[in-house]
Amino acid sequence: MIKAEKIKHINVPHFEGITIDSIYEYGKMYPEVMKCLPESEEETKKMPRQYIANIVYTVVGKPFSDWVDVKVEKRNKKVISEANMGIEMDADIAAIFKASTAVSGK
Repeated sequence: MIKAEKIKHINVPHFEGITIDSIYEYGKMYPEVMKCLPESEEETKKMPRQYIANIVYTVVGKPFSDWVDVKVEKRNKKVISEANMGIEMDADIAAIFKASTAVSGK
């Protein structure tokens, strides 16, 4: 059992490859995670996706957030390449942009 004040929250976007099934499969690698979820896989998969992700993150920590980050990065690269959303610019301009500390007002 994990007390509510001990639960860590993680933002897990609804992207391809980050489903209830994939989060559950990741959690199955850690016996401590499985102790915090119902014994029945069927019952666990009926729970809110965010709840399962938070339980896995609370127990596993950074390795789980790294796993999510890899899935998000993979999805973003796919979207950029498929939708031709990459930005091309002069190397000098790109260096100035990266060094800038200005932020948008909107």
